[in-house]
Amino acid sequence: MKHLAALLALAAAVGCATPATAQDSPDARRRAGKAQQAGQRAPQRSSTEARNGTCQRDNGRSLGSLNLNHACDRREFWDRMNERGNDRN
Repeated sequence: MKHLAALLALAAAVGCATPATAQDSPDARRRAGKAQQAGQRAPQRSSTEARNGTCQRDNGRSLGSLNLNHACDRREFWDRMNERGNDRN
């Protein structure tokens, strides 16, 4: 039991005393910077959004491919629903 306690104390002391982690190395910072640059792409414009930012109709896209988090796609979705009308008799 004494040996186990001494071993755990030694492991804790060595673990806390390490001067640097892999994140602190210059290579790790360089790799992280490149990963952030690669992830920062310009947001892709929906086919229902014109170049000037206004919404336009795109009947060629399937209903399932519309991204309802995008305002123009949401507008396209509701325009299609309104065109269907009321199917109830």
